[in-house]
Amino acid sequence: MVGLKNRVIVKLHVFYVVSLVQRVI
Repeated sequence: MVGLKNRVIVKLHVFYVVSLVQRVI
């Protein structure tokens, strides 16, 4: 359960970073 939750959090972080990068570019 914890591993799955961490994986979801990582995916959200990646999505957030990608959106920030696209906004900067």
